[in-house]
Amino acid sequence: MNLRTPLADALATTTRHLKALQEIGVVTVEDLLNYFPRAYTDFSQIRAIPEVIAGEMNTVAGTIQKLKLVRTPRGKTLVTAKLVNNDGQIDLTWFNSTYVTRVLRNGDELVITGKVQIAPRSGRHSIISPQFEKMSEDMLHVARIAPVYRSHGKFITPKWLREKIFPLLPLAKKIEDHLP
Repeated sequence: MNLRTPLADALATTTRHLKALQEIGVVTVEDLLNYFPRAYTDFSQIRAIPEVIAGEMNTVAGTIQKLKLVRTPRGKTLVTAKLVNNDGQIDLTWFNSTYVTRVLRNGDELVITGKVQIAPRSGRHSIISPQFEKMSEDMLHVARIAPVYRSHGKFITPKWLREKIFPLLPLAKKIEDHLP
């Protein structure tokens, strides 16, 4: 694979994704590597649960427990769980995101990022719709400084772009730098 390799040959993805990339002028590996993020978000500071700051984005690591899918009387769905570590626990809730129950299992080690809220009655910490990633050495979305790319339609999302660009990064060394 080289910089001129068409994305259809370089990426494991769908034709819908390739067409969406083509619409924004991204057709080769070099084009994708030159599709720069619009910003970076720092999720690298993992906090202990007692140290989370309400009303701010926080990154916390722990084990998922009590994962369950709940159907509301109005037909909506929500997924609830607890993230537990040696410091404490934090409640997690995702609305209309049933995919969470397909990708997560009780006992999974996770790093989550989201805005912490404190429940008025119980005083417990919670995060609504947190971003999450299973604990690994090569984390792409949380527990690091993450690039934020522009979304294009429903197929080209910042998360999808991070996943596709990351394995191509070694080829970036072959791009000629015109600046001294």
